[in-house]
Amino acid sequence: MRAEFVVRHHPAQGLRRLVIADSPAALDLWSQSFKELVEAFPKDVKNALRRNVDEDRQIYYAAMLKVYALPGASVPHV
Repeated sequence: MRAEFVVRHHPAQGLRRLVIADSPAALDLWSQSFKELVEAFPKDVKNALRRNVDEDRQIYYAAMLKVYALPGASVPHV
């Protein structure tokens, strides 16, 4: 999105450099992978993530922290 923004708002100057890091290549693929990951969690976590974040922010964020706490979601220390 950032590259598109720069090109559309500064077309005369062009885009000389832009580093995009830690961005999913395809959001659809990321969403599918995240849904598969969540299926391995207990029912309470799945239910919390299916709700809207505005319904109960604390429950939603607590569930997200459980997912993000997975060892596979972080880089191991050497």
